[in-house]
Amino acid sequence: MSTIKVPGIDSGKSAFHVVGRDDSDANTLRKHFTRRKLLEYLAQLPPVLSPLSPVVAHIACA
Repeated sequence: MSTIKVPGIDSGKSAFHVVGRDDSDANTLRKHFTRRKLLEYLAQLPPVLSPLSPVVAHIACA
């Protein structure tokens, strides 16, 4: 698995989709979480190391 350079979170009312992109803009992570499990999962990820750190792409629609 490649190193995640930019994590992305698509938030909903009760569920989140998390994606990760590497240096070549390829998907390296794709997961679905409930609110309860999201922070637990993010806490165990290694730090994102990039010139843009700390960057998290976030999408939320009304």
